[in-house]
Amino acid sequence: MGKFSLYDLLGLLLPGVIFMFFCNAISKLYGISYTFSGMLNWQVNIGISLCFALIIGAMLYTANFYLVKKSCYNWLLGMYKQLTVLYLKMEFLHQLMNETLNIKSNEWYGKNIFFNKADFDVLPKNQQKETEGLQDEFYDRMYYELEYHAKIEHAKINLGL
Repeated sequence: MGKFSLYDLLGLLLPGVIFMFFCNAISKLYGISYTFSGMLNWQVNIGISLCFALIIGAMLYTANFYLVKKSCYNWLLGMYKQLTVLYLKMEFLHQLMNETLNIKSNEWYGKNIFFNKADFDVLPKNQQKETEGLQDEFYDRMYYELEYHAKIEHAKINLGL
């Protein structure tokens, strides 16, 4: 970590700019005007607008991470699926990856957290929930470990990140 790219900046700035654009369109539609925009020169207005857009974009970014865990938000927009659900659907990966992933999960968590569909369905509901959470955490932790050891740079360059 530590690199803040143009991609990261635009990921925060563009949602804020779009949000401000729609707010401006709605305010003009209803005849609401700003009081400070005519008093300052155009450079200051652009600077203030970009700062507001960046702040609003960061707030939208943070709100999305909070809302993505809410079931009604996911039902409405369909934005988030548990990694466990996706992994269990890809049955061909179980024989290839379960053993290797469980070696690392035993090192980090002291137990196996990757199962095939039949073994996962046998687990009690509370253990299934715990496994889902551990798998989410596992993938996040693995990403940061790969990034720390500079093993993911090639993939990031090819994706344009």
